[in-house]
Amino acid sequence: MPRLAILALLGLCLAGLGLRAEQNQEVADLIAQLKDKEAVNRSKAALELASIGPKAAAAVPALTAALKDDSAEVRGHAVFALGQIGPDAKKAVPALVVAFKDQDKMVRRLAVDAIGRLGPDAKDALNDVVALLKDDELGPRAADALVRFGPAAKDAIPHLAAALKNPTVRPYAAFSLGKLGKDSLPVLVEAFKDKETDVRIDVVIALGMIGPEGVPALASALKDKEADVRLNAVSSIAKLGAEGKPAVPALAEALKDADDEIRLRAARALGFLGPVAKEAIPALEAAKDDKDKNVKDAVLQALERIQAK
Repeated sequence: MPRLAILALLGLCLAGLGLRAEQNQEVADLIAQLKDKEAVNRSKAALELASIGPKAAAAVPALTAALKDDSAEVRGHAVFALGQIGPDAKKAVPALVVAFKDQDKMVRRLAVDAIGRLGPDAKDALNDVVALLKDDELGPRAADALVRFGPAAKDAIPHLAAALKNPTVRPYAAFSLGKLGKDSLPVLVEAFKDKETDVRIDVVIALGMIGPEGVPALASALKDKEADVRLNAVSSIAKLGAEGKPAVPALAEALKDADDEIRLRAARALGFLGPVAKEAIPALEAAKDDKDKNVKDAVLQALERIQAK
Protein backbone atom coordinates (compact mmCIF):
# COMPACT_ATOMS: atom_id res chain seq x y z
CA MET A 1 0.00 0.00 0.00
CA PRO A 2 1.42 3.44 -0.93
CA ARG A 3 2.71 5.50 1.96
CA LEU A 4 0.15 8.27 1.44
CA ALA A 5 -2.70 5.73 1.57
CA ILE A 6 -1.30 4.29 4.80
CA LEU A 7 -1.08 7.75 6.34
CA ALA A 8 -4.63 8.56 5.27
CA LEU A 9 -5.91 5.33 6.78
CA LEU A 10 -4.01 6.00 10.00
CA GLY A 11 -5.50 9.48 10.12
CA LEU A 12 -9.03 8.08 9.81
CA CYS A 13 -8.37 5.58 12.60
CA LEU A 14 -7.04 8.29 14.90
CA ALA A 15 -10.01 10.52 14.11
CA GLY A 16 -12.35 7.63 14.92
CA LEU A 17 -10.61 7.03 18.22
CA GLY A 18 -10.85 10.73 18.99
CA LEU A 19 -14.60 10.80 18.34
CA ARG A 20 -15.09 7.68 20.42
CA ALA A 21 -13.13 9.14 23.32
CA GLU A 22 -15.14 12.35 23.07
CA GLN A 23 -18.44 10.42 23.13
CA ASN A 24 -17.27 8.26 26.04
CA GLN A 25 -16.48 11.43 27.96
CA GLU A 26 -19.92 12.84 27.12
CA VAL A 27 -21.59 9.69 28.46
CA ALA A 28 -19.45 9.84 31.59
CA ASP A 29 -20.44 13.48 32.16
CA LEU A 30 -24.12 12.63 31.72
CA ILE A 31 -23.81 9.72 34.16
CA ALA A 32 -22.42 12.14 36.71
CA GLN A 33 -25.26 14.57 35.95
CA LEU A 34 -27.79 11.85 36.83
CA LYS A 35 -26.79 12.54 40.46
CA ASP A 36 -27.25 16.31 40.22
CA LYS A 37 -29.25 17.81 43.08
CA GLU A 38 -31.68 19.42 40.63
CA ALA A 39 -34.30 17.09 39.15
CA VAL A 40 -34.44 19.11 35.94
CA ASN A 41 -30.74 18.43 35.33
CA ARG A 42 -31.08 14.73 36.12
CA SER A 43 -34.01 14.51 33.76
CA LYS A 44 -32.11 16.31 31.00
CA ALA A 45 -29.15 13.93 31.43
CA ALA A 46 -31.37 10.85 31.05
CA LEU A 47 -33.00 12.31 27.95
CA GLU A 48 -29.63 13.09 26.38
CA LEU A 49 -28.45 9.55 27.09
CA ALA A 50 -31.57 8.32 25.33
CA SER A 51 -30.59 10.36 22.26
CA ILE A 52 -27.17 8.67 22.24
CA GLY A 53 -28.85 5.26 22.22
CA PRO A 54 -26.83 2.00 22.18
CA LYS A 55 -23.54 3.88 22.48
CA ALA A 56 -24.62 4.96 25.97
CA ALA A 57 -24.52 1.37 27.28
CA ALA A 58 -22.08 2.37 30.00
CA ALA A 59 -24.89 4.38 31.59
CA VAL A 60 -27.15 1.35 32.16
CA PRO A 61 -26.30 0.93 35.88
CA ALA A 62 -26.81 4.64 36.57
CA LEU A 63 -30.05 4.75 34.60
CA THR A 64 -31.28 1.67 36.43
CA ALA A 65 -30.58 3.39 39.73
CA ALA A 66 -32.48 6.44 38.43
CA LEU A 67 -35.64 4.33 38.26
CA LYS A 68 -35.89 4.97 42.01
CA ASP A 69 -35.58 8.74 41.64
CA ASP A 70 -38.12 10.87 43.52
CA SER A 71 -39.01 12.68 40.30
CA ALA A 72 -41.46 10.91 37.98
CA GLU A 73 -39.99 12.84 35.05
CA VAL A 74 -36.49 11.57 35.83
CA ARG A 75 -37.78 8.00 36.17
CA GLY A 76 -39.68 8.30 32.90
CA HIS A 77 -36.67 9.61 30.99
CA ALA A 78 -34.44 6.94 32.55
CA VAL A 79 -36.85 4.21 31.45
CA PHE A 80 -37.00 5.71 27.98
CA ALA A 81 -33.19 5.84 27.79
CA LEU A 82 -32.87 2.18 28.74
CA GLY A 83 -35.26 1.28 25.95
CA GLN A 84 -33.29 3.37 23.48
CA ILE A 85 -30.05 1.68 24.49
CA GLY A 86 -31.68 -1.63 23.61
CA PRO A 87 -30.22 -5.12 24.13
CA ASP A 88 -27.20 -3.81 26.04
CA ALA A 89 -29.63 -2.73 28.77
CA LYS A 90 -30.75 -6.31 29.48
CA LYS A 91 -29.41 -6.17 33.04
CA ALA A 92 -32.07 -3.55 33.73
CA VAL A 93 -34.93 -5.96 32.94
CA PRO A 94 -35.79 -6.76 36.60
CA ALA A 95 -35.89 -3.05 37.43
CA LEU A 96 -38.05 -2.32 34.39
CA VAL A 97 -40.49 -5.02 35.51
CA VAL A 98 -40.73 -3.31 38.90
CA ALA A 99 -41.47 -0.08 37.01
CA PHE A 100 -44.63 -1.70 35.61
CA LYS A 101 -46.14 -0.78 38.97
CA ASP A 102 -44.69 2.73 39.22
CA GLN A 103 -47.10 5.26 40.70
CA ASP A 104 -46.77 7.40 37.56
CA LYS A 105 -48.82 6.34 34.54
CA MET A 106 -46.27 7.47 31.95
CA VAL A 107 -43.43 5.65 33.69
CA ARG A 108 -45.47 2.45 33.67
CA ARG A 109 -46.21 2.77 29.98
CA LEU A 110 -42.63 3.61 29.03
CA ALA A 111 -41.38 0.63 31.06
CA VAL A 112 -43.46 -1.79 28.98
CA ASP A 113 -42.30 -0.11 25.77
CA ALA A 114 -38.69 -0.37 26.92
CA ILE A 115 -39.04 -4.10 27.58
CA GLY A 116 -40.29 -4.48 24.02
CA ARG A 117 -37.28 -2.60 22.67
CA LEU A 118 -34.95 -5.03 24.41
CA GLY A 119 -36.51 -7.81 22.34
CA PRO A 120 -35.31 -11.39 22.94
CA ASP A 121 -32.97 -10.13 25.66
CA ALA A 122 -36.04 -9.39 27.79
CA LYS A 123 -37.48 -12.90 27.48
CA ASP A 124 -37.09 -13.50 31.22
CA ALA A 125 -39.86 -10.93 31.68
CA LEU A 126 -42.27 -12.89 29.47
CA ASN A 127 -44.59 -13.96 32.28
CA ASP A 128 -44.64 -10.47 33.76
CA VAL A 129 -45.60 -8.96 30.41
CA VAL A 130 -48.21 -11.67 29.79
CA ALA A 131 -49.82 -10.74 33.10
CA LEU A 132 -50.28 -7.18 31.81
CA LEU A 133 -52.57 -8.39 29.02
CA LYS A 134 -55.38 -8.30 31.60
CA ASP A 135 -54.68 -4.64 32.31
CA ASP A 136 -56.72 -2.17 30.24
CA GLU A 137 -54.02 0.50 30.51
CA LEU A 138 -50.90 -1.54 29.83
CA GLY A 139 -52.41 -4.46 27.90
CA PRO A 140 -52.09 -2.87 24.44
CA ARG A 141 -48.42 -2.10 25.04
CA ALA A 142 -47.84 -5.56 26.47
CA ALA A 143 -49.27 -7.17 23.34
CA ASP A 144 -46.85 -5.17 21.21
CA ALA A 145 -43.88 -5.97 23.48
CA LEU A 146 -44.54 -9.71 23.47
CA VAL A 147 -44.29 -10.04 19.71
CA ARG A 148 -40.72 -8.71 19.88
CA PHE A 149 -39.46 -11.48 22.16
CA GLY A 150 -38.31 -13.66 19.28
CA PRO A 151 -38.88 -17.45 19.55
CA ALA A 152 -40.05 -17.05 23.15
CA ALA A 153 -43.06 -15.07 21.90
CA LYS A 154 -44.71 -18.32 20.79
CA ASP A 155 -45.32 -19.13 24.44
CA ALA A 156 -47.50 -16.03 24.66
CA ILE A 157 -49.88 -17.08 21.86
CA PRO A 158 -52.53 -18.68 24.13
CA HIS A 159 -52.49 -15.59 26.34
CA LEU A 160 -52.84 -13.24 23.39
CA ALA A 161 -55.75 -15.36 22.19
CA ALA A 162 -57.40 -15.02 25.62
CA ALA A 163 -56.87 -11.24 25.40
CA LEU A 164 -59.16 -11.16 22.37
CA LYS A 165 -62.00 -11.20 24.91
CA ASN A 166 -60.94 -7.81 26.24
CA PRO A 167 -62.33 -5.04 23.98
CA THR A 168 -59.57 -2.62 25.02
CA VAL A 169 -56.69 -5.00 24.31
CA ARG A 170 -58.26 -7.06 21.52
CA PRO A 171 -57.11 -5.08 18.42
CA TYR A 172 -53.52 -5.08 19.68
CA ALA A 173 -53.60 -8.75 20.65
CA ALA A 174 -55.01 -9.67 17.24
CA PHE A 175 -52.34 -7.62 15.49
CA SER A 176 -49.60 -9.35 17.49
CA LEU A 177 -51.05 -12.77 16.71
CA GLY A 178 -51.00 -11.86 13.05
CA LYS A 179 -47.36 -10.78 13.27
CA LEU A 180 -46.44 -14.07 14.94
CA GLY A 181 -47.49 -15.84 11.75
CA LYS A 182 -48.75 -19.35 11.14
CA ASP A 183 -48.09 -20.46 14.73
CA SER A 184 -51.12 -18.34 15.66
CA LEU A 185 -53.40 -19.95 13.09
CA PRO A 186 -55.02 -22.58 15.36
CA VAL A 187 -56.00 -20.07 18.05
CA LEU A 188 -57.27 -17.58 15.46
CA VAL A 189 -59.42 -20.22 13.76
CA GLU A 190 -60.85 -21.10 17.16
CA ALA A 191 -61.38 -17.43 18.04
CA PHE A 192 -63.34 -16.92 14.85
CA LYS A 193 -66.13 -18.95 16.45
CA ASP A 194 -66.72 -16.12 18.91
CA LYS A 195 -70.26 -14.73 18.90
CA GLU A 196 -68.97 -11.14 19.09
CA THR A 197 -68.75 -9.52 15.67
CA ASP A 198 -65.85 -7.27 16.65
CA VAL A 199 -63.80 -10.28 17.71
CA ARG A 200 -64.35 -11.97 14.36
CA ILE A 201 -63.42 -8.77 12.50
CA ASP A 202 -60.12 -8.47 14.34
CA VAL A 203 -59.43 -12.16 13.78
CA VAL A 204 -60.01 -11.76 10.04
CA ILE A 205 -57.54 -8.87 9.93
CA ALA A 206 -54.97 -10.99 11.79
CA LEU A 207 -55.52 -13.93 9.44
CA GLY A 208 -54.72 -11.65 6.53
CA MET A 209 -51.34 -10.88 8.13
CA ILE A 210 -50.40 -14.54 8.39
CA GLY A 211 -50.16 -15.06 4.64
CA PRO A 212 -51.24 -18.00 2.46
CA GLU A 213 -51.75 -20.29 5.46
CA GLY A 214 -54.62 -18.08 6.57
CA VAL A 215 -56.44 -18.08 3.23
CA PRO A 216 -58.70 -21.12 3.84
CA ALA A 217 -59.97 -19.53 7.06
CA LEU A 218 -60.49 -16.22 5.26
CA ALA A 219 -62.45 -17.99 2.52
CA SER A 220 -64.72 -19.48 5.19
CA ALA A 221 -65.16 -16.02 6.70
CA LEU A 222 -66.80 -14.89 3.46
CA LYS A 223 -69.84 -16.83 4.61
CA ASP A 224 -70.13 -15.05 7.95
CA LYS A 225 -73.59 -13.71 8.78
CA GLU A 226 -72.25 -10.20 9.43
CA ALA A 227 -71.45 -8.01 6.42
CA ASP A 228 -68.60 -6.22 8.22
CA VAL A 229 -66.84 -9.54 8.80
CA ARG A 230 -67.28 -10.55 5.17
CA LEU A 231 -66.08 -7.16 4.02
CA ASN A 232 -62.88 -7.39 6.05
CA ALA A 233 -62.32 -10.94 4.84
CA VAL A 234 -62.47 -9.78 1.21
CA SER A 235 -60.04 -6.96 1.97
CA SER A 236 -57.60 -9.29 3.71
CA ILE A 237 -57.65 -11.70 0.76
CA ALA A 238 -57.16 -8.87 -1.74
CA LYS A 239 -54.04 -7.67 0.09
CA LEU A 240 -52.45 -11.10 -0.31
CA GLY A 241 -52.34 -10.83 -4.09
CA ALA A 242 -51.55 -14.09 -5.88
CA GLU A 243 -51.22 -15.86 -2.53
CA GLY A 244 -54.98 -15.53 -2.19
CA LYS A 245 -55.64 -17.93 -5.09
CA PRO A 246 -57.18 -20.68 -2.89
CA ALA A 247 -59.96 -18.21 -2.04
CA VAL A 248 -61.02 -17.73 -5.69
CA PRO A 249 -64.11 -19.99 -5.42
CA ALA A 250 -65.26 -18.15 -2.30
CA LEU A 251 -64.67 -14.76 -3.95
CA ALA A 252 -66.65 -15.92 -6.97
CA GLU A 253 -69.51 -16.86 -4.68
CA ALA A 254 -69.23 -13.46 -2.97
CA LEU A 255 -70.20 -11.84 -6.28
CA LYS A 256 -73.76 -12.85 -5.31
CA ASP A 257 -73.58 -11.22 -1.86
CA ALA A 258 -76.54 -9.05 -0.87
CA ASP A 259 -74.16 -6.24 0.08
CA ASP A 260 -73.11 -4.00 -2.84
CA GLU A 261 -69.75 -3.13 -1.27
CA ILE A 262 -68.83 -6.78 -0.76
CA ARG A 263 -69.67 -7.63 -4.37
CA LEU A 264 -67.60 -4.65 -5.49
CA ARG A 265 -64.56 -5.64 -3.43
CA ALA A 266 -64.86 -9.30 -4.41
CA ALA A 267 -64.76 -8.31 -8.09
CA ARG A 268 -61.77 -6.08 -7.48
CA ALA A 269 -59.99 -8.81 -5.51
CA LEU A 270 -60.44 -11.23 -8.39
CA GLY A 271 -59.06 -8.59 -10.73
CA PHE A 272 -56.01 -8.16 -8.51
CA LEU A 273 -55.38 -11.89 -8.72
CA GLY A 274 -55.29 -11.72 -12.49
CA PRO A 275 -54.89 -14.90 -14.61
CA VAL A 276 -54.68 -17.18 -11.54
CA ALA A 277 -58.37 -16.39 -10.92
CA LYS A 278 -59.54 -17.80 -14.28
CA GLU A 279 -61.88 -20.29 -12.61
CA ALA A 280 -63.97 -17.30 -11.51
CA ILE A 281 -64.66 -16.25 -15.13
CA PRO A 282 -68.13 -17.91 -15.29
CA ALA A 283 -69.19 -16.16 -12.08
CA LEU A 284 -67.84 -12.84 -13.35
CA GLU A 285 -69.67 -13.28 -16.65
CA ALA A 286 -72.88 -13.85 -14.72
CA ALA A 287 -72.22 -10.72 -12.68
CA LYS A 288 -71.84 -8.41 -15.68
CA ASP A 289 -75.47 -7.34 -15.31
CA ASP A 290 -75.16 -6.46 -11.60
CA LYS A 291 -77.69 -3.82 -10.50
CA ASP A 292 -74.89 -1.62 -9.14
CA LYS A 293 -72.91 0.31 -11.77
CA ASN A 294 -69.69 0.30 -9.71
CA VAL A 295 -69.89 -3.46 -9.33
CA LYS A 296 -70.49 -3.88 -13.08
CA ASP A 297 -67.42 -1.76 -13.86
CA ALA A 298 -65.30 -3.74 -11.41
CA VAL A 299 -66.51 -7.03 -12.90
CA LEU A 300 -65.58 -5.93 -16.43
CA GLN A 301 -62.17 -4.76 -15.26
CA ALA A 302 -61.60 -8.07 -13.47
CA LEU A 303 -62.48 -10.04 -16.59
CA GLU A 304 -60.08 -7.90 -18.61
CA ARG A 305 -57.23 -8.52 -16.19
CA ILE A 306 -57.89 -12.22 -15.82
CA GLN A 307 -58.13 -12.77 -19.57
CA ALA A 308 -55.16 -10.55 -20.43
CA LYS A 309 -52.52 -12.21 -22.59
